[in-house]
Amino acid sequence: MEQTAGQAWAANTSAKLRGGVLLGLGALFWVIAILQVLVMVPRRASLSDLSFGFGPYVHEMLVAGRYADCTYAVCDHAARLPLLVWIAFAAGQISQNQQVATVLKDVVFASVSLGVLAWIWRQLPPSSARFRTWLVVGGLMAVGIPVSKHAGQLNYEEGIGIPLLFLLGLAAPLAVKRLTDEAFARKLIALSIGLATLLYLLKASFLIVFGVTLLAAITWGLSRRSLGIVALALLALLAPLSWGAFTKAQTGRFTVMTSFDGENLRRGWNADTARIYPVIEIDRVFDTQTAYLPDGTAIRIEPKPVRKDFANEWAWSDFNRAAAVAWLKAHPQDAAVLALHKVGNYFLSLHKTPVSYSADARHQPAGHRMQDLVVTIWLVAARLVVYAFVAGCVWIWRRQPEKRPAVALSALLAGAYAVPCLAGFNFERHITAGLTLTLGSVLALGPDILELWSGRTKIGDGSGTQ
Repeated sequence: MEQTAGQAWAANTSAKLRGGVLLGLGALFWVIAILQVLVMVPRRASLSDLSFGFGPYVHEMLVAGRYADCTYAVCDHAARLPLLVWIAFAAGQISQNQQVATVLKDVVFASVSLGVLAWIWRQLPPSSARFRTWLVVGGLMAVGIPVSKHAGQLNYEEGIGIPLLFLLGLAAPLAVKRLTDEAFARKLIALSIGLATLLYLLKASFLIVFGVTLLAAITWGLSRRSLGIVALALLALLAPLSWGAFTKAQTGRFTVMTSFDGENLRRGWNADTARIYPVIEIDRVFDTQTAYLPDGTAIRIEPKPVRKDFANEWAWSDFNRAAAVAWLKAHPQDAAVLALHKVGNYFLSLHKTPVSYSADARHQPAGHRMQDLVVTIWLVAARLVVYAFVAGCVWIWRRQPEKRPAVALSALLAGAYAVPCLAGFNFERHITAGLTLTLGSVLALGPDILELWSGRTKIGDGSGTQ
């Protein structure tokens, strides 16, 4: 009896130590993210100065209480989905200083995300394979400076999307892995629906991720006769329908996307982008006359109208969409080469992209080589883990058919994220977010790969078939 009690005490102590180590890695990730915010975000910048078109929406929310960008003669209402603006507005109730508001966002996201991870960890039975998997992923995330840099920001979507994608990549495949604890699986499905809905409200390109998650949830609910899950998934459809109703009322056009999508499509497909991508930030095709590649080659940029040149946001959007489609039809060979560059950058690049945010890539700022080295270390490590995971999933698919739904869902989520990045454009921050999504799936299926590899798959570890 004393030996049994001693073993129980040792097991409990070991579990607490393991959980503490993982929690420490998570806390380190967010501490590094906040430190980078303090360095990168100007101390006197306000929330109205947020970039990528979010600042004017936040300003109008704070000043007039309406969701609009009134920079132009006719206000825009549909250029940006609302989640980031809502979060900035909520933080602005405490402080409108951008640095302070960003840190507040990070503290909240750190608390919630670490709380969710701790809850999931406690629900799963102890497993050395699981601890090793979570330790590798947690360590990679903690020391991955680029991922914490992006996750910490407030002025672009990855600052909110990365933690949401990571949790979705974990929760959704884990839920469909035929867990013996069906009540826990049901909670994970509900969590996945919530995460996917938030992602959709963050960025239009997450619409496919949203759709895949809802389809998986409905399929799971029907197979388990869980009408509550089916109803929750259908209820989530109110998010795009509500956005469409808002845009119809404010702009006269129903859409589940945004008016910014037209310019983004043209940003990704035009003759100038084909010449400078991925070396130079492609925003420069709209605001410069000449770009210079690192070797000194001068690229003449064709003048393009911008938002202020149009009567309203849909005239602006439609013009750019038509221009992109016309270029694709007129230059199929150039488009094919550009598409290959996008595929190569997304799946194979090991360097910081874009190389230059300015139109002149001949002269890089101090510290550029160090930044590129840090990015390269992250991309090499993350890609090695992810591609090893992909190989392991192929193995599981062949050896453990009962886990095919989880493997398939992790692949579908990764693909759903990648499609807009390839159809539009992608740089390192988009790649990092995609890798983070799959690293979440590594937490869900990585232990099974390790146990299969060691030949010691245990019955009753929480992942067996029912």
